[in-house]
Amino acid sequence: MSSAWPVPPTSRAAQELASTKHELDTTKQQLGTAQQDVEDLKTSQRRRTGVALVGGKVVYDEFAEQLGAAHDELAATQKDVEDANKAATQAEKDVAAAKPSRRSAGCSRAAT
Repeated sequence: MSSAWPVPPTSRAAQELASTKHELDTTKQQLGTAQQDVEDLKTSQRRRTGVALVGGKVVYDEFAEQLGAAHDELAATQKDVEDANKAATQAEKDVAAAKPSRRSAGCSRAAT
């Protein structure tokens, strides 16, 4: 019975146990490394996302400022157009008011 095994069963079981423990330790180390890699990646992604958000905010603020300025310019232009229309309307009224007096002035000259 004892000569059929090249290594006694208790010794072989002890070696397998030691080998399994070694593999388990190696796997735990690899798991720890993988977890650290995941954390590093998350941190890196957060940094990139933060940088992208800050960059996006700067661009948004810049466009908002430009849009505000364009809106102000448009409002000023609309006011200028309204003022010009009022002036043109008044000028038309002035011309219309001046025409009858020219006719009456022309008629009275012809009569004299």
